[in-house]
Amino acid sequence: MIDLNEIRKVIKFISEYQLKSRLKLYSNHEPTNWNDWLTEPSKEYFDFGSEPVKFNEVEYVEINCLVNKKTGRLVPNQLLDKGNVIEEHLINNAILFSELENGIFRIKL
Repeated sequence: MIDLNEIRKVIKFISEYQLKSRLKLYSNHEPTNWNDWLTEPSKEYFDFGSEPVKFNEVEYVEINCLVNKKTGRLVPNQLLDKGNVIEEHLINNAILFSELENGIFRIKL
């Protein structure tokens, strides 16, 4: 089980690397839609763009390590893979995760 300090580290690097994330709540069969941000508005809650959710209601967080970077109006967007950086960050912070396909990491809470 991940503790609150580890959750804060995850939230910090999601913001730092401008990654999309989504949550899977115990009460839902499917994860939420991908969102551009994830915050901790109070000690016991996640906020991911729709409404705050208690940490203990979240089964896992998924992080999309593929970042679509807009470079200009006439220049095609760049697809940046942050997977190696994120994987290293998770390992260095002893955060357990599983790597899914297409640059997605899952962190069980």
